[in-house]
Amino acid sequence: MFYEQRVVDIPDGLPKWSGMQGKSELIADSPPEEVKKRKREIEEEEESGEKDSKEQKVDEEKSYDLRNN
Repeated sequence: MFYEQRVVDIPDGLPKWSGMQGKSELIADSPPEEVKKRKREIEEEEESGEKDSKEQKVDEEKSYDLRNN
């Protein structure tokens, strides 16, 4: 369950998410090491997505060449 705003801040040292855990941004009072870790995960996901789209384009080109030769 999510609320539009928090009523009480609990400084428990745990990461705080703006939405779904692992699918959203960490909010300001999250531990710095958790914020860095999440930024790395996001960068890796973006790099992986770029690689996947490049590989898909190459596969499509190969498939096109095989059909037309």
